Amino acid sequence: MENEIAVLEKTAVEVDTQAQGLAVKNQEQYNCADSFLKTVKDLQKKVKDTFSPIIQKAFAAHKEAKAQELKHLEPLLKAEAIIKEKMLSFLQEQERIRVTQERKLQAEAEKKRQEALQKADQARQSGNEAKADKYDEKAQNIIAPVLAPTVDKGNIVVKKLWRAEVTDLFALVQAIANGTVPITAVEANMTTLNNMARTFKDTMSYPGVKFVSEESLAASGRK
Repeated sequence: MENEIAVLEKTAVEVDTQAQGLAVKNQEQYNCADSFLKTVKDLQKKVKDTFSPIIQKAFAAHKEAKAQELKHLEPLLKAEAIIKEKMLSFLQEQERIRVTQERKLQAEAEKKRQEALQKADQARQSGNEAKADKYDEKAQNIIAPVLAPTVDKGNIVVKKLWRAEVTDLFALVQAIANGTVPITAVEANMTTLNNMARTFKDTMSYPGVKFVSEESLAASGRK
């Protein structure tokens, strides 16, 4: 097998060199190129036939190894997901409690501030500026508290991941046409467009799309 591969490698290099020096300027040279092309196709088949068993064996081994890996990893990945879900639920609940308490304290502080301002207005209306200034100062010193998180997360980092959901494709396309959304928000579906090009060829076109053709040679080995 090693000798066979070595011969194939040497032959492939020689064929590549011959192809680079090939000239096709007349019918005779074209016929020679056609014959040479068949030789190249035959060699390609020989290379594939040589390496196919090796590739299949390696693929089967890789597939089996990945299956064994997944078999052992799957319960661990499941356990990780369960633990993370429970930890995140706990953190979210603690954050909800913290925010609720903080809002309650802020509401109480705002109530006291408004009461102080109201008393300042009443004192000012009564002509007692000193008392009004006292209540104004008191109102300014009433600061709503900001509660720190109560949970030590350890080495855990809670990430907030953002993603987009297209709820109305037509509205998105209109927004792009209007210039309110950048055109980079969408990408042409080349699979669909290429299928249309193969179906309709030059008999149909769409705005912003041009169906084009390219010529190439199809060749097979000797039969």
